[in-house]
Amino acid sequence: MDSGGIIHRLCHQLSSVIGSLGPSTVFGYKGVLLIFAFFWPMRGVRLKQIKEILQHSKRDGQMVKSLTASLVSREEEERHQMNLNENEQLKKQITEWTCSRPCHVSHLHRLRIHATHLR
Repeated sequence: MDSGGIIHRLCHQLSSVIGSLGPSTVFGYKGVLLIFAFFWPMRGVRLKQIKEILQHSKRDGQMVKSLTASLVSREEEERHQMNLNENEQLKKQITEWTCSRPCHVSHLHRLRIHATHLR
């Protein structure tokens, strides 16, 4: 006997048992049975589609992660380079200031505090 005949016989037996429970139960059962009968032939197609969707989502997720990581590392590199340039400018200003004027501890101290706050 094929699977369709087995399912039909099983459904018939279940509906006779459920039929004794009441009309609302039978209505609900038949609704579920109709939905099941509608989607049963498409199970192979749906499973293949679900499998493809899951594979694509994993691959797309990996691509997004690698792209995000490269963007973050690029931003960090740019920020680091900007900090290095700023530090070099401050060093030049400090050396120019100390060479051109007599060394006043209070002015030098202010420049050092300013340089540490910029980091």
